[in-house]
Amino acid sequence: MTDRRRGLALVALATLAVGIATRAWPLYWSPYPATLDAFRYARLAEATTGGALPIATLQADELVFTIVHGFLAAVTGVSTLRIAQPMVAVTGGASCLTAVALVVRIGRERDWSTRRLRIAATTAGLGIAVEGLYLRRSGVPDEEAFGLLVVPLLALAAWQALRTRRPAWWIPTVALTLTMPLLHNMSGLVAGMTLTGVATAALVRSRDRWDVLAALAIGLGYWTVYFGYALTAPAVGLDLTYSGLLSGTLGLFVAWVVAVGILAVWSRSASPTALRLAWLLPVGGWFVLVGVNTVVTIYPGTVPSPNLVALLIGAYVVPVVLVGVGLPAGRAGSGTPALAALLAPVALTYYALTATLTPQFFDLLIRVQSFAHLPAFVFVGVALGAVLVRAEPAVRGVSDSIPGVAADGGVTGASGSERIPSWLGAAGRVALTLIFVIALAATLPVGYVDLDTGAMPSTTTPGEFQGVTFAERYVNGSYATDHALSRVGIHYYTETGATVQVIPIRSWLQGGPPPTCPVLVAEDWVTAGAHLYPTAPETLSRDRYEGFLERRHVVYHSGGVDSHTLVVPRASSKDC
Repeated sequence: MTDRRRGLALVALATLAVGIATRAWPLYWSPYPATLDAFRYARLAEATTGGALPIATLQADELVFTIVHGFLAAVTGVSTLRIAQPMVAVTGGASCLTAVALVVRIGRERDWSTRRLRIAATTAGLGIAVEGLYLRRSGVPDEEAFGLLVVPLLALAAWQALRTRRPAWWIPTVALTLTMPLLHNMSGLVAGMTLTGVATAALVRSRDRWDVLAALAIGLGYWTVYFGYALTAPAVGLDLTYSGLLSGTLGLFVAWVVAVGILAVWSRSASPTALRLAWLLPVGGWFVLVGVNTVVTIYPGTVPSPNLVALLIGAYVVPVVLVGVGLPAGRAGSGTPALAALLAPVALTYYALTATLTPQFFDLLIRVQSFAHLPAFVFVGVALGAVLVRAEPAVRGVSDSIPGVAADGGVTGASGSERIPSWLGAAGRVALTLIFVIALAATLPVGYVDLDTGAMPSTTTPGEFQGVTFAERYVNGSYATDHALSRVGIHYYTETGATVQVIPIRSWLQGGPPPTCPVLVAEDWVTAGAHLYPTAPETLSRDRYEGFLERRHVVYHSGGVDSHTLVVPRASSKDC
């Protein structure tokens, strides 16, 4: 193995190790999964380990995830609740390797030096492994974690299939195309837009009729599979999640799909300045929206951005600017899959903003932006590789025909460094590296905080789970608690005599009378606030909290740091 290959192998191993470790970190706080929906998947997976796939209660998106989840639990002998987080820690960590693969292909195509390629690959791989928002979405046990793994792989495989015509690339392309809609309905939309960008970019470089037909087969073929699945699944009794995302706004969605195709072609020949503006303006708008959302919610009736979260997200300005630096150098040739994978989620976020301002599209906006992070860090790697290493002579120039881009794929104007004193250039490179590392570190907490309250950790603690378990087992009828605790009960305990309600808590904390039924109350409602998703959280004063407990019988108290208490009225208890 050459030094070049050995160095890249070490980068890949470090990326995988760090990616898994950061996604496994919630296990430090709790053995339970770091997302509420995972309690439903754990229950469904338990049924599969017993030999009965619960088709009647499965949603279409849950089929593959449930089977894989149950299989791993059966093979390892670990309960479905406790295997969930390690499972996505591995898949999420593995997804970071795609960033390394994409940037290495870009660098090899442009004959970068070993040092430059290692810097770019390390930046892309370790950057996406620890970056907060991507860490958050790729490190929680739900089917979107599989989507984040598969979409960039599908883009890479499809581009290689179109470029090389080799069956070795066509086989995974077809397999992933057929699988993607089953994995996650929403991720399937991202995959479709990504393949639209890949296919249109391939069309403009087509050499013959085969290239044209192959590109059309990938672009149109995927949408045929996706909409065929969307029509067939309900007919066989499977419920489609997010099925309302296209109803009533299909024409607008098609317009954004066409826009992705146009942008994928335009990006190949646009000037560096125009390309950077085309990136910075719409993505800069995201920062404005987050800031506005701290004051007034963009989507009425949804959660405002906590000030702490908005402040941490401000650190993304640094990688966003670096993406703009790297885009012109990495857009052509092997950079096409990353470019298409970047355009698709950006377009979908603006589809969510231009459709209807409802909670469903708010959820779409929050989720699909995650898909932009991995390809973005590919271009961050390209940028830092170009800036930190002086431009080298190219053996094979992919970008010769692109105005404003050096033949080696570097940033135009690098030769101007000859007019800058060497010590000043070195100091500038060190400063840039430090700024990037600090900004990246500032995003890391976003992966572990509650996005509605800003509290940490964003996982179900043992005290929370035990409190819900007691309530579900011993309350005969309804009880009230906040949204987070209610989801544990609703998703995991479906065969008990208890039913859980959130409305009485919301009414009480917003100024109404206290509930007249059993209540599972958490002490952190005083500090962080009670989760009332999709509306904003509400806090409870210490006096109101203690007075509420004093006027009721305490039948359960967990104690500890995350104190949870089940209380019942001293008079006869009523249903919520």
